[in-house]
Amino acid sequence: MTDASEIAAQLRGVLCATVTPFDPATLAVDWQGVHHNVEWLVGQGIELIVVNGSIGEPTSLTEDEQRRLIRETVRAAAGRLTIVAGCSDPNPQIVIDRANDARAAGAAGILVAPPGAFRLSPAEIVEFFAMVDRGTAMPLVVYDNPAVARSSLTLESIDALASLPSFAGLKEADPDILRFEAIVDRFEGRFPIIAAVEDPLLYHLVAGARACMTASAAFAPATLRALLKAVTESDLPTAHAVFARIRQFRALFASQLATGRPAWLPYTKAAVDLVGGRAGPPRPPLQAVGAGDVERLARVLADIGVTHSPSQALSTTEV
Repeated sequence: MTDASEIAAQLRGVLCATVTPFDPATLAVDWQGVHHNVEWLVGQGIELIVVNGSIGEPTSLTEDEQRRLIRETVRAAAGRLTIVAGCSDPNPQIVIDRANDARAAGAAGILVAPPGAFRLSPAEIVEFFAMVDRGTAMPLVVYDNPAVARSSLTLESIDALASLPSFAGLKEADPDILRFEAIVDRFEGRFPIIAAVEDPLLYHLVAGARACMTASAAFAPATLRALLKAVTESDLPTAHAVFARIRQFRALFASQLATGRPAWLPYTKAAVDLVGGRAGPPRPPLQAVGAGDVERLARVLADIGVTHSPSQALSTTEV
């Protein structure tokens, strides 16, 4: 079984949280599409993926669908990818059950966000993760996502979580640049810090993140890799130029983001379809990108150099 230090060593570079492909007609999970997308990501050089992360629409999936997604992804990867299972839930026992099922399926670690049903104290959040740590041997990546948990982890809470035996790293989704810099200043070298918000991504990388996991990795991992390389080499002109391409994509739905709508999800799924993956629409209540907006998205992707890249042919074996 993979331990926390092994997972921590792999939390570098461009990491990808996968979309869940749905059949456009029935909205059933497209299981063949799951295999197709794994092949596409392997071909793009991705080495670690998260299944059932936010972009995978876990709140729109049944428990059986979530668990089968882990099994099918492990099967499709066939040892070529490290697979981290999203197991977030406000109930720690459900997190533990999902984690142990993911371990049995072959996942190497789990991604868990703080519970968001209530606004909790720092001590309550730490105890939640301590319960998960006691209940499963799976390496844990903590997902600090204030949009879900209603507040960000304090630095003291992060310090306490990093002392848990299962702790492997932090996926940081608070967009505050100064806060991100404070996290890097305090914890760099102790554990991996993954930049997980796209709008301030350049600045989080400059602050010291050595890994990123944002929506664009699902359809444009090479672009993110170029950004990370430029920052690592202190080539800021190139970094700004690459980041400008990412911002062109984000500009398509910036007005929707300003209202709180997670428009990055349907736009990312539309982009995955355009570049040769299989995503389909989101499940309700989220709505798919309209035809006119898909045309605009296609023009932007072509303009920023993100082109159709079909995956390798799949076996006809039924999945």
